Parts: sequence; structure tokens; C-alpha cells
Amino acid sequence: LVACHHYSGPLRVPFDARSAAEFLGQTASHLIDDRERADHHADERRSSALLGGITTSLAGDPRPVYDALYSDERLLSLVEAQGTALFADGQLLTLGEVPPASVLHDIAARVGAADGKATATNHLAGLSPDLAEWAHLAAGALHSGNGPDRWMLWLRPEIEKTVDWGGDPTNKLIAATEDPSVRLSPRKSFAKWRQVVRGQSLPWESWQLEVVENLRQHLSAELLRRTHEHTTLAESLQRTLVLDEAPSFDGLEVLARYRPAKGSQLGGDWWDAFSLPDGTVVMAVGDVAGHGVSAATAMAQIRTGLRAYMIDGQSPAACVDRLDVLTRTLLPGQTATVVVLTIAPDTGAVRLASAGHLPALLVRPEQAEVLPEAGRPLLGIGFGAARTDELVLDPGDTLVLYTDGLVERRGVELDVSIEQLRSAAGTTAGADLEGWVDALLTTVPGTLDDDLTIVALRPKGSRA
Repeated sequence: LVACHHYSGPLRVPFDARSAAEFLGQTASHLIDDRERADHHADERRSSALLGGITTSLAGDPRPVYDALYSDERLLSLVEAQGTALFADGQLLTLGEVPPASVLHDIAARVGAADGKATATNHLAGLSPDLAEWAHLAAGALHSGNGPDRWMLWLRPEIEKTVDWGGDPTNKLIAATEDPSVRLSPRKSFAKWRQVVRGQSLPWESWQLEVVENLRQHLSAELLRRTHEHTTLAESLQRTLVLDEAPSFDGLEVLARYRPAKGSQLGGDWWDAFSLPDGTVVMAVGDVAGHGVSAATAMAQIRTGLRAYMIDGQSPAACVDRLDVLTRTLLPGQTATVVVLTIAPDTGAVRLASAGHLPALLVRPEQAEVLPEAGRPLLGIGFGAARTDELVLDPGDTLVLYTDGLVERRGVELDVSIEQLRSAAGTTAGADLEGWVDALLTTVPGTLDDDLTIVALRPKGSRA
């Protein structure tokens, strides 16, 4: 602004001077605009290179995605922030200098958009005066998220800025209170007036919001890729552990069925059957708490331990007790149920022990009964001791082992469901073991919320 003033009257600026001023103004405007564009372009390229390095490192890091991300200092340089925080799955991760967790949650709630896209402000105190006291750590924030329980924040501290203005803005207030005849001198009205601005950070650039949005998309893709890999691994491991068909044993007919839960291929059920050197047959059915890779890994270790203990000559009860020690030692925090039995095919003598598993079902030609629950509580809690129960299976008798997926339904007492199973087993038992077992799969009505395993064994022929 060029202001011309003269007490003797208007001072008319010559055309040449006005044209020169116009030319200088336009030229300076273009130069400033070009310089800003060049600077922004350089910053964008640098940030894109940083993003590429971060995502490449994530792809090759075996640690959980968010743990790997928040060990990378480049995350701060990505958008020139002093601190950053991430909240996902109930866990808060931070990097750099940030305020307390309660303040971070407050900022995320105030800055975040409903659709999770990147949003930013350089004046948090303008959203809530309570945030003013944290301006030295977080005067401005950039937010990206996927809902109130999953978000990322980048934070900038306040930058105290001194601004020189041409004229005191309070002059208009003075003029309003004075007589209309009072004149303000231009020399005074345009005198330098200094203002100190506090509580604001450097403003966020549009390209910084774009790079954060790109990071959000990369994280989603990486999480999806890892989930797919984990699912594939767990399914492969589960197929190795859960037999497709029961092995053949002299003197015994064995049939097993496994059904995954609705919409899931990854459950905690498993079963096993094998012979010992003396001809005794070992059978086991178990259920590991949880799903996915962790459940499949626990299955593998418990199944391997069971085989080792039984081949070593342990009784079913001793085997179950050792499995509890194994679970507590190698799988801390994991729990599981298991029922283990041995049967001598020539005599039908059965020895059975259980840890927190549902009671077995004994079906004879004229009746079906639920065997008493035997043994100790769940594996992994370190309490109680297993006991061995004994019984004899005659030709035509059937012993049924199963997991909770067969009988557990929402809104139905477990005892009621087990009684439904017992009643159906006693009235439909026949010579066709396969058809009989398949009929038991749908005995208890309702949606299958968990995976299901049922194993039936029956002595063959007659016994002298």
C-alpha cells in the first residue's frame, strides 16, 4: 500500500509511477508464488521418499505393524512434527514429545473427522481453552484415523510470532469515539504497530495431509496383507493338526467329524488318534482358547507334548498333569481343555482322564449315559490333579468325545444341550456309525458359533 498525503491538497501520483508500482507488484507476486510452489514441491518429494522408506521397512519387519512403525524416527520428519501418537486395539504408542494420554484422547476427539480422513488445526486452544496449557507440546495437531478407537496424531508446539502491522487496529475505535471533525494523520494511522501471537503452531500444508492419508492407506494394506498371511499360515497348520480321517485300528471302528464355525476357518479344536507299541490305542480331543495363529501354535505344542508323554508310558492322568505344566511354562496366558483315553482293542478296557473338558457320552444298545466329569480344571491354570476313570466297552457300545461347538448355543443352558445330545444318541444308535454321527451333528439346534469336533469309537465284532 502506497499512501500519499499532503496538507495543501491531493497529491496526484504520475501515471509512470503508478505503472511502475503495478509492474513491481505483479512481478513480486509471481516470484513469491513460484518460490512457494518450488519449496512445496521439494518438500513433497522429500516426504514421499520418506514415506517410501517407512513402508518398505514395515513390509520387511517381522514385528507387529504398529510397533515397527513407532520405532522409526522418520515418522516425525514425515510431516515435520515434534511428537506423534497412535491408539489402536486399546494400546497407546508414542514417539517424540507428547502430552499425557488423556490430553491425546481429547485432541483426537476434537480434531478427528467422522470418516477418518486427515484433518488438521494449528490452534488447538481455539477448539478448547483447556488445551492452551499444553501449547508448548501441542499447539497444532494433524489427525488421521478409522473411528474413535483407532487414530494417529502428529503434534507441533507453539511458535511465538511477532507481527509488525502498518497502523494500530485500535485507531478505528478512537475515531468512533471522537467528534466527526477530528482527523487522524496518515503518518500516525500507518505507524508501525507490533503484535505478539502465541498458542499457535506452524500451519499444516495441504501436501502434509495428503502424505498422512497415503500412510493410512499403506497401513491398511499392510495390515490386510499380514492378516491374509496369518490366516493362510493358521489354516495350513490346522490342516496338519486336525486329521481329515481317522486312522484304521484292528478291532476298533473310529469315526471323526470336524466343522468350522460359521464364517471362520480358524478355531481351537483338535483331535488325535494313534497306537502305542503294545497295541493300545490312544485318543484325545482338545479345545484351545482363542483363534488364529496363536491357537494353532498352542494346538501343535499340546498335541506334540501329549504324544511324547503317552509314548513314554505315562497314564492318561499323568499325561494331563504334564500337559498343564507344559501349557503354563511354554504358553503363558493360554488355556485349553483336553480329554485323553487309552483303549485295549482286544478287551475294550478304557482308561480316561480329562482337564476341563465336556463329559464323554457312553452309548450302549439300550441306553445312553453321560459319564461323570473327571479330573482337573483347564490346562494352564496350575490347579488340581487329574484322575483316571476306567470302564469297559463291549461290542456294539460307542464312546463319544466332543467339543463345546456340538452342544453350546446362545441362550440355552449347557446341561440342557447335553441332555438333548444324550437323548438323541440313545434313540438313533444303530449299526451305521457314519450316519449316526452325522445325525448327531444337528441334534442341538441353533447357529454354530464355534468350531465343532466329534469323535466316536466302537469295538468291532464279538469278544470271547
